[in-house]
Amino acid sequence: MEIAISIKNLTVSYENKKILSNIDMNIPKGKLIGIIGPNGGGKSTFIKGILNIIKKKSGIVKFQGKDYRKYFKKIAYIPQRDTVDWDFPTTVLDVVIMGSYGRLGLFKSPGEKEKEEAIKNLKKLNIEKYFDRQISQLSGGEKQRVFIARALMQKAEIYFMDEPFQGVDVKTEKEIIEILKKLKEKGKTVLVVHHNLEKVKDYFDYLIMINREIVAIGETNDIFIEKNINKTFYRNY
Repeated sequence: MEIAISIKNLTVSYENKKILSNIDMNIPKGKLIGIIGPNGGGKSTFIKGILNIIKKKSGIVKFQGKDYRKYFKKIAYIPQRDTVDWDFPTTVLDVVIMGSYGRLGLFKSPGEKEKEEAIKNLKKLNIEKYFDRQISQLSGGEKQRVFIARALMQKAEIYFMDEPFQGVDVKTEKEIIEILKKLKEKGKTVLVVHHNLEKVKDYFDYLIMINREIVAIGETNDIFIEKNINKTFYRNY
């Protein structure tokens, strides 16, 4: 099994409160991975600790054997929608094109090729007609589609998505999960914070169950069982 992310002794605190403790795991490459757990259980903190968005108290994280600083261009991250400043004056097309900045480098600006790629990715999400609209004018589901289109522009190897289905309708959710499944088929590793337990087996072939510590990690059919669900969602801290 090829390893996408290796984590050793990860401990993360937030506002002087320890959220995650002593996490050790290897995350396999080429999987569509659900991250599930209760509210306040550390799902978003887990991602942010891995990506150095929140400073780690301890721990070593490697991406295919490399430090984050040497691998970050191959990582795409979609935060929770309510953490984004949607009043920033920019168009849908500009937001998507921003996804190409990392791979282009400091001294090369996006050109016609990147614009064509951006339009292509907007078409995958069925929002190309909004390309010239201000991002603040879109609905919640449309904004989520834009951020996924931007992530696709990065041509990453590892994708982190924090609640990508939050506030979207059923049609949009189906379209998004199909895109994520296609990324997995291409050998990409996709990690998704998710809360709808009814969809876990339909969406994810691999699972991380978390509540301040790792309850279980493995193939969904093996670990998504009553005992682990109870330990994940009904254990008090």
